Amino acid sequence: MSTLYVAMSSRSHMLSKKSRGSHLHIGSGLHERSRFSPTRRVAPFAAIILIIIVLLVIVGGIVQVVRSVPSPIFHSTIPTSYRVAGGPPALPWPSTGEAVVAVKGVGTVGSFGGDQEYSIASIAKIMTAYLVLKDHPLTPGSSGPYVTITPAEVAAYQKDAAPPQSQSVLPVAAGERLSERQMLEAILIPSANNIARILAVWNSGSIAAFVAQMNAEARALGMHHTHYVGPSGYNPGTVSTASDLLKLAVVAESNPVFASIVARPQASFPVAGVVENYNYDLGKDGIVGIKTGSEGDGTGGFVFDARKVVDGKPVTILGAVLGQGGLSPLETALGVGERLITAVTSMLRQQTIVSTGSRVGSISAPWHSGDIPVDTGATVSFLTWPGMRVHTRLTGSSHLPHAFSAGAEIGTLRITAESEKATVPVDAESSLSGPSLSWKLFGRL
Repeated sequence: MSTLYVAMSSRSHMLSKKSRGSHLHIGSGLHERSRFSPTRRVAPFAAIILIIIVLLVIVGGIVQVVRSVPSPIFHSTIPTSYRVAGGPPALPWPSTGEAVVAVKGVGTVGSFGGDQEYSIASIAKIMTAYLVLKDHPLTPGSSGPYVTITPAEVAAYQKDAAPPQSQSVLPVAAGERLSERQMLEAILIPSANNIARILAVWNSGSIAAFVAQMNAEARALGMHHTHYVGPSGYNPGTVSTASDLLKLAVVAESNPVFASIVARPQASFPVAGVVENYNYDLGKDGIVGIKTGSEGDGTGGFVFDARKVVDGKPVTILGAVLGQGGLSPLETALGVGERLITAVTSMLRQQTIVSTGSRVGSISAPWHSGDIPVDTGATVSFLTWPGMRVHTRLTGSSHLPHAFSAGAEIGTLRITAESEKATVPVDAESSLSGPSLSWKLFGRL
């Protein structure tokens, strides 16, 4: 029995030893696996995240540097519209009829009486002369082609000169030769109706064809309230308005031959001899034309051209007066013209609109501290009158550069007042440096 106990004890001891050995083996395995736990895996993951962040920063920096930079902004500090100091001009208008007065190359100073159509009588000869010179131009000093007066034209003259018609005519004789210039002088100086008809036939083949041409030209000039029925104006059906006649006066007096004829106080002809100009105001107050008209209904009209000097510069004043009455309608019309010329001349001024170096705007850029002043690069002066409206438009270059030096031209200033126009450069008063690298990286975030 003792032998059995010893054996069992020995077996138990061996089992106990195996068990311990087994526990030690398991413990050793657990220790080996602990070296690959989640804690040991954190380091490589963090490194990847850091690399990604660095790459994003680099890419973002590159994007900031290479992306387009906004252009500088142009600011205007000059009013877009204003009026010249003083109220609208108070002009000595007639009590009846209508009138208009303007400064050539500038615009209409004022008008009176609307657009009522009046018979214009011999003022119609302005269009007659204008068309003949347009179709048969003359150079200053030249006479042009000659026309021989026929017996039929002499008979027509005698009929027109006899009562009760007693028209304004020029005495002629069969076989008399008149040059184109002489015929123009005849219709513009003594206002000869018979010569107006001769000119019309010579120019266009017939009076009807010439009258059609007159009306076509009126439409082309924008004379929408004008209608001609003859080349002389003797028929009261020839009508117009003061504003329409002003449009014609502007283009007619621009022809140097026309202007030289209407400025003559008299003219000489082979048969008629020396005749006087019906424009009795020639030489008064700078008046150098253009044409008078006296209608059988007791009204008179005057289209005038005066040359004046304002602040040392020549000025042309044009105007028209229609529908004037009184004991002497023609004298009344001439008087209105004189007063309008005097009044307009007294109110005109050569005025400096902007001077060189005038501050008209500024430029701002997001990377630049403060605005850069913008100044005009030239002086502009206009002929003005009180109440005239002046318009300005300041425009920067289509793409302002990101950097420029002081004095660089960076835009234009356009100025208009009536028909006067001027465009001057505008310059930067100081320089602008382009955006820095640090601003590109951080300044616009």
